Amino acid sequence: MLTQSELGGITVDVELKDIKNIHLSVYPPGGRVRISAPARMDLDTIRMYAIARLSWNKKQQQKFAQQARETPREFIERESHYVWGRRYLLQVVRLIMMYNPLRVLMPIALFLLSIGIVKLVYDLVTKNFRPAANTLLLFSAAFAVVLVAVLADLIVQVSKPQHGVEPASVYRTDSE
Repeated sequence: MLTQSELGGITVDVELKDIKNIHLSVYPPGGRVRISAPARMDLDTIRMYAIARLSWNKKQQQKFAQQARETPREFIERESHYVWGRRYLLQVVRLIMMYNPLRVLMPIALFLLSIGIVKLVYDLVTKNFRPAANTLLLFSAAFAVVLVAVLADLIVQVSKPQHGVEPASVYRTDSE
């Protein structure tokens, strides 16, 4: 059974349990106060116990309020993250800007396409001109990789800054 009581400006959660002794706890980060008490104990006795420990409760809440809290993560470049007690810096690497996507993805697509052609010839010879489903899957995968490569190349081309010389018609001459 969980009840709440207001004591000296502090909200105290009181839980009656089948235990032998009374327990007072203050939980971080907000300093929530909880009392676990034996079920046979009446609420007035529990309130008197909480009032007797009121200064300790406030001191613990102040201690929690003064503790430095970890800031919420934004997942940006060079942000620290702790994993199993070790600090790691986050590095956001935009691979699509670092390489030519056609140069990386087209060999994969050609490899899949060549395997598909070999498999198609094998199926046509051994299975009486009926290609297997995995042969068609190889062709579909090769086509999908080609589409992704072309789309990635278009994204790279659009997002690259243009460092060229402007056309001659843009420049003014002194004779005008």
